[in-house]
Amino acid sequence: MAETAPIPSSLDTIEAALTHSKGKCALAIVTLANLEDLEAQCGIESRNKLATEFHQRLQALLRPQDHFISASSDKAIIVFDELIDVHHLQLAGMKLHNVFAHPIPVNDQTAQFIVYGGFLYLARIATSILETKELLARAESALSQAKNQSQPNEPFHIATLDDESVVENHWQIGMRLREAMQAHHIYMDYQPKIDLDNGSLAGAEALVRWRDKGVVLPPADYLPALQADMMWELTVYCFRRVLRDILDYEIDFPISVNLDPVTLNEPELVPFLKRETSLWGVPPSQLILEITEVRDLENLSAAHSVLEELRDLKFSISIDDFGAGHSNLERLRELPMDELKIDRLFCNNIVADKQKQVMTKAVISLAQELGFTTVAEGIEDAESLELLRQWGCQQGQGFYLSAPLPIDSLKALYR
Repeated sequence: MAETAPIPSSLDTIEAALTHSKGKCALAIVTLANLEDLEAQCGIESRNKLATEFHQRLQALLRPQDHFISASSDKAIIVFDELIDVHHLQLAGMKLHNVFAHPIPVNDQTAQFIVYGGFLYLARIATSILETKELLARAESALSQAKNQSQPNEPFHIATLDDESVVENHWQIGMRLREAMQAHHIYMDYQPKIDLDNGSLAGAEALVRWRDKGVVLPPADYLPALQADMMWELTVYCFRRVLRDILDYEIDFPISVNLDPVTLNEPELVPFLKRETSLWGVPPSQLILEITEVRDLENLSAAHSVLEELRDLKFSISIDDFGAGHSNLERLRELPMDELKIDRLFCNNIVADKQKQVMTKAVISLAQELGFTTVAEGIEDAESLELLRQWGCQQGQGFYLSAPLPIDSLKALYR
């Protein structure tokens, strides 16, 4: 599931910058995706230097009429003012890529930043705090698109609003999604998890799909906009759909189901999962609960308690997207878990990137020491697969191994 950051406390500053813009403008969210990994590589004392360098390089891009707002050590918000047109943002995006293309020396090491930008082009200005929040949500969605599009030379995505358009709010998206569930336009595809030693099927990950007017919508277009109650409704629907698929197709291998961190705050989560698996007759031991966007967990102590309850019921716990800035080594100590999924950004171009090789081998080795199953995401070629296998990674996913499949195709292929 896609990442959504909280609205920054400097919302008034952002609104003022948008309200007082002098022409066509853009709201941009830029994030340093691998700050936690760089901190682990260079030492905790390097964090301030890395964060300062990130912000200074960003500010070097700006013109006098632009506005810079620091949201956190690894995230900044920029309001670009007096733009010529939407193509002006393409230039800003290319400058973003270029300014972070050069590594920074830290403690006799070389640190390479991984930076993404979500740009929202505005031919009109925001008129209220409420609308500013909606525009931020759209910029966050553009940021998610940038992370998912896997174009190393273009680590940004530009979204637009027409002059007359009204920003579609979260409630409207939730209502459309609820209608889609009632009409059974929400379904699951399954991406195989392959044993890297022998090529056999080790399991599959359930991935939500929304078909709207004949088109399958990218999850990044709607998941970041969902409020907690709507996210819970979608979780309930998807979990039941997975259980039905398991029974209808007599699935006998482990199935992974994604859980957004917000659902760990839902009091009904543990009773619901216990009740549904009992009702459908699917043993919890066949299900792996993948916790996405671990870095967004607000209360680690409460999350730890919930995850322990789920493990006591024999569910396995997986930490998703490890190593791309969404999670860090501290989570390995703080959260009960059985499986560690190494993010696709770690595996991308791993054959040619010596730094990624060193870090990936270290993560796999540490996971082995702690007794976790390791799963590499985003395997795209035979060379990467062989390296991961040699380093002891047990399972893998990626288009080289298999694209996500409908449940009937999955069953037929691995019968």
